[in-house]
Amino acid sequence: MTNVNKLHEMWISDPAYKAEFKAIKEEFEIASADIEARNLAELTQPEN
Repeated sequence: MTNVNKLHEMWISDPAYKAEFKAIKEEFEIASADIEARNLAELTQPEN
């Protein structure tokens, strides 16, 4: 299985990838916060 973090580290040196990642970074942060809150509340996505 491919590790997403390793791919990100490899790709972040590409200027086009870096620009796109920066453009949607806030969306990733919101999604991560939502996932963390759901896990802490022991809820599944449909229960959210």
